[in-house]
Amino acid sequence: MQTLLYAAKRGKRAYLVGDGIVATAIYNEALVVANEEKNYVSVFAAEGDAEGVCLSHLKYTLQNARLTADFPLGVSNESTGEAFSVSVEKGALCVLWHESPVHLIERLMKEEAV
Repeated sequence: MQTLLYAAKRGKRAYLVGDGIVATAIYNEALVVANEEKNYVSVFAAEGDAEGVCLSHLKYTLQNARLTADFPLGVSNESTGEAFSVSVEKGALCVLWHESPVHLIERLMKEEAV
């Protein structure tokens, strides 16, 4: 997880993928996941507090929320079957969701081609 945060703080995106779970970190930015499957999504404060957190196109949305390491507000949300977004204005988040590795690789290759 620390490596994911290291990459995010340098403007890069890294992923941990295994057993149908994908994890990444974002830092003062937004992440859009074009995952058309309905599944679970969890968002955690990665270091200290995360402010201005917004979750869109998930069962439980947030607007301008504050996530802390000691209260699991972002755990076990659900995607709606359309692209979802997670953003943070100030701070870092770890974002985890269910997605097949094959689907992830195909999606990332499409994004790289654009």
